[in-house]
This record gives sequence, structure tokens and C-alpha cells, in this order.
Amino acid sequence: FLLLLSALSGFCILGAEVIYVRLSGFFLGNRIYAFSILLAVVLILLSLGAKGSGALLVKMEKRKEEGLASLLLFSALGIMASSNLVFLWISIQSVAESMLPCCETFILLYRFAEAFVLLMPVFLPLGMLFPLTLMLSVRNDEVGRMAGRFYLSNTAGSVAGSLFFGFYGVRFF
Repeated sequence: FLLLLSALSGFCILGAEVIYVRLSGFFLGNRIYAFSILLAVVLILLSLGAKGSGALLVKMEKRKEEGLASLLLFSALGIMASSNLVFLWISIQSVAESMLPCCETFILLYRFAEAFVLLMPVFLPLGMLFPLTLMLSVRNDEVGRMAGRFYLSNTAGSVAGSLFFGFYGVRFF
């Protein structure tokens, strides 16, 4: 089950990244810095989520199943919240940015902050999922063996997610 969740984590993360690369054209523009900002934000949020997974594991020491179920629920809610936030932001972005001080001077900083807020509900909880499933599955004497299985599972899910959303999911969204 945990290997399946690891694959699902990769599927969702790369699938969401493919979708947000397409959506970012609306709120970041179609310049090279747009993809760089998006990728940087995704990697930062995944790292912060991975760091937070250790604290979550400590908090849910006696209720691991409930904690994992809660994380899956927050991941699903985060995907829905983020997609609604992106839609809202696209509709008000030009008005909101026109009120920002020195917008042209700090546009890259503003766009980074915008992307961070819009993507946080998706990538922060998903960043917790992979390390958490790995930590829940191992004992100290088998970390290396299990880590290889989880990375394989996560990578297979990532490839499947990017292909599925790249060819089919983008049309839906």
C-alpha cells in the first residue's frame, strides 16, 4: 500500500507540474523566466514539505494511519483549492498587479510570490507524501533496500503522471 502511495505521489506531483506549466502561461507569462520561477517554486515547496514530513511523523506516532489519511485528504483539498485560486488570480491579476508599488522593477519577485502562494496548497502536502510513506515503511536495518523500491515506485508514478497529464489531462483542464 505504501509503495502504491509513493507511486501516486510521483503521479500527482509530475501531473500537477505539467498542468501548472500550461496554466502558468496565464499568470506568469510565456517567457523563459516563467518556467524557471515555476520550477523553483515547485522544488522549494517539495523540499519544505519533505522537511515537514518528519515533524508530522513525530506528531502522529500513535495514529499513523489517521495521519496518513489526513495528509491524503489535505493533498486532495490542496489540489482543488489551488486550481480555484489560479482561476481567481488569472481573472484579477492585471488589476491587482497594477496596484503594486514599482511593479516593473520587482516583477520577478512579485511573480515568484504569486506562484508560491498559488502552488503551495498542491506541492506542500504532496512534498510530504513520498518521504512519509518511506519513513512509515522501514525499520533502521532496511532503509537502503526500501528506499530503492520507493524511489523506483515514485519514479514510475512520475513518468506515468507526466505522460498522462501531458497527453490527456491538459485537454481536460
